[in-house]
Amino acid sequence: FAPIDIVVGLIAAAVFFDAFVVRMVLIPSVMYLLGDKAWWLPRWLDRLLPGCDVMWAPAPAPLAPGDRALVLTVHDRSWEVRPRDFTGYERAWHALARPRVLAREAARVMCGTATIRAELLGAWNLDPHRVRVVPLAPVPAAPPSAAGAPARRPFFLFAGALEPRKAPDVLADDDE
Repeated sequence: FAPIDIVVGLIAAAVFFDAFVVRMVLIPSVMYLLGDKAWWLPRWLDRLLPGCDVMWAPAPAPLAPGDRALVLTVHDRSWEVRPRDFTGYERAWHALARPRVLAREAARVMCGTATIRAELLGAWNLDPHRVRVVPLAPVPAAPPSAAGAPARRPFFLFAGALEPRKAPDVLADDDE
């Protein structure tokens, strides 16, 4: 073996250990065993942020928020609607994260558009009072217009990576 092969092998083993053992087994298990103590804040920080608990949970680990209300953000259902656009790892991630279960248990479910809200209500059978739309960007009250200005063709700004799961073909086919 060349020294580079050994280094690459060690890095791959470290990434595997971190992703699967530490993040998907060890940390969730410890948090489950600690219960509410896992959410402890130093007093000075609790005074600075009274009654505020924010957590980003990017790993598909069992959440144990204790007596705190869970607010779940759902951007889309693309992993359910277009599963072939995702890798095996990404499909497994969504299966382990169990977003439907989390949505049913959440105090509130936030989504960026009324369309996603309607999809969640229909497909996941959620309580409509708990599902709220929080716009992704400010929406102007009325489009600006200038007297005598030539009509401009409408456009849509797409920011982000062009990935199949984001359905760029649907965006490109839209005439409006």
